[in-house]
Amino acid sequence: MDRLFSISDDLLNRSTGNFTRFLFNRVSLSEKLTGIVGGRGVGNTTLLLQCMKNKLGLEDKGLYVNLDDFYFSTHSLLDFARKFFIKGGTHLFIDDLHKLPGADQDLIIISVELPDLHIIFSSTTLRGNSSIENLKENPGLHLLPGMSFREFLEFRYQYVFPVINFDELLELNRNPGITVLNRIRPLQYFDEYLREGYYPMSQNSTADYQNKVMKFLNNILEGDLSAMHHIDYESVGKIRHLLSILADKGPFKPNIERLADEIGSTRDSLLKFLKYLNQAGLVLRVDKEGEELKYLTKPDRLLLNNSNLITSISSGYSPGESILETFLLNQLQYDHKVQLSDNGNILIDGQYKFEMAWAVKSGRKSNRQSDAYSVCDSLDYQVGTRIPLWMFGFLY
Repeated sequence: MDRLFSISDDLLNRSTGNFTRFLFNRVSLSEKLTGIVGGRGVGNTTLLLQCMKNKLGLEDKGLYVNLDDFYFSTHSLLDFARKFFIKGGTHLFIDDLHKLPGADQDLIIISVELPDLHIIFSSTTLRGNSSIENLKENPGLHLLPGMSFREFLEFRYQYVFPVINFDELLELNRNPGITVLNRIRPLQYFDEYLREGYYPMSQNSTADYQNKVMKFLNNILEGDLSAMHHIDYESVGKIRHLLSILADKGPFKPNIERLADEIGSTRDSLLKFLKYLNQAGLVLRVDKEGEELKYLTKPDRLLLNNSNLITSISSGYSPGESILETFLLNQLQYDHKVQLSDNGNILIDGQYKFEMAWAVKSGRKSNRQSDAYSVCDSLDYQVGTRIPLWMFGFLY
């Protein structure tokens, strides 16, 4: 146990607060149970350590532990929490909750047995009755996505800008991006974000970025998915094939039977793979208006979670329509309900319609509606109902 304290102190000393994610200000250590749920690579560990270092008072006693430590191969989280509390601990920061079977059940017991101990944990998913879709209903549980375009500009170039609220984008004769445009030309940095801006891995542009993405991607497939869902090595190969197809095709309406046949899987297995990949933050699905998300039904549009996955997995990077649409859907899905309208346009929160008006043409027929907003990739300024694509990267 003393070794765990030593590891925690060392990590805390090396933790920096020069840049914090938007969620930092929303996390309160006064809650009995606080959860940060995000896919690999988005900064769960960094956020835990920053909260511990910058939010705890001098009288508080905190400890950071990672549940993949060998200590927890012979000790339960419950027993450890009891010992920590007896020693005077007040805040226990638990990383990678999903890696220790039974840890989520231990949390329930701890919250009852040790009401004065505050638990702050991170996980790539939640087991049991909790689900990713219902996290927002609990004020103590937070979803952590990858960096927005706004955060990327601060992380890499130290440009600090306020969030642009979604409602501001809908107001006519107003340009909510003027604060940004008075300082920089956002399109100058946009393509760089699409290639290497979603994951906070390096504050400098690096040729090794895509290799780092592939490394944690393999850790998800061979580690997390295999351990949590008992996926064998052959199935991991099929999932890799699936991800490659999604990277090359971009957002598309899948034929599930044909796609399953292409990767050498069954229909049911493919749908399960898509469910696991969605929970792991690797795949997004968009369904039609009025349809509820059901993992055992085929999605109306299927795509990789973000543009960085496309540029890392795909055989060739091209800043075309699939990259742009992926960015738009990714940035909107964090805080909004994203669906497809009957004619294929994007429907937000059941009432706002958006059509994609890309300068890069792919032959897709325009579905222009009089009551729809246009999302334009080549615009700097907002003009009436025509909204620049980059502004959707300032929603959080």
